Amino acid sequence: MLKVEWLRTLKDVGLQGSFSAVALKRGVSAMAISKHITGLEQQVGEALLNRSTRHITLTEAGQSLLEKSQILLEEHGAIEAWLAERHGEPAGNLTVIIAEEYILRMTVTPWVGEFLQRYPKVKLTIHLMTDFNQLQSVKADVFWGLSKYLGDVMPGLKRKSLIETAFGVYGSHEYFAQHGVPQTPTDLANHYVIGNTHNTPQNSLVVRGGKDFNDGFLEGVFLPTYVVTDANGEEYAAQGLGLINGATAMVDHTRSPWDRLIPVLQDYWVGGVQAYAYYHQTKIEQPKVRAFIDFFFGKCEQWVQR
Repeated sequence: MLKVEWLRTLKDVGLQGSFSAVALKRGVSAMAISKHITGLEQQVGEALLNRSTRHITLTEAGQSLLEKSQILLEEHGAIEAWLAERHGEPAGNLTVIIAEEYILRMTVTPWVGEFLQRYPKVKLTIHLMTDFNQLQSVKADVFWGLSKYLGDVMPGLKRKSLIETAFGVYGSHEYFAQHGVPQTPTDLANHYVIGNTHNTPQNSLVVRGGKDFNDGFLEGVFLPTYVVTDANGEEYAAQGLGLINGATAMVDHTRSPWDRLIPVLQDYWVGGVQAYAYYHQTKIEQPKVRAFIDFFFGKCEQWVQR
């Protein structure tokens, strides 16, 4: 097997016409350059350089070998450039999956422009994927802001904890005027929930002390629904269509529709809920992945926290 480095040395010597000139450019000895050529000639079985004059030239065999090696040398150079890019400045296509619209809005959207200005060689694609069943089949670099559920169904992923929050319970003035304000989970029997297509079943409301489900971490009740949605649930709750869970660290009471929602059952909120950034395990971590995670996690103090 001919060594690509030896072929490159032959090409450089043919262009420079001198062992010493090539050695000086590479920062090695002329003897090291000579060994490359000698080793290559031994493999080919012919002289590749004319050494009879002060200016070294390629023999016919040397010229023919370089012509046949041109594509190989170009491809090898392209691979080296690609590796240098991947292990240097972050570059390439980066696909990020986010399942909750409000997490995208609160933790990523405000700083996308700044991220791409800092890493201009990254081409960013963000998918808002609301169907959890698709997560295992989609090709993505980062799954952002997902619960331990993803780690359970795709245990080969690495993860970084992004935020710890509680699941609060909220409703509008209009809703409580019609249905009353619940004081305990038992009072929820005659209430409604904004259904979420992410939940199984879709009509669940997370609340501590709820008797309908308990998986050892989350517990709550199943309530009837007027509407089931995968986005904008807080707007439907503000319209008086039911109660809704909200991640308290992501709730901004200064913005609509959250400014029209009232927290209830605070003594029964489920806390300690984690959201993670998941990414694939590789021997050498991709710079573009690390750049995304570190950059947006670095904005965590600016995420809405109440």
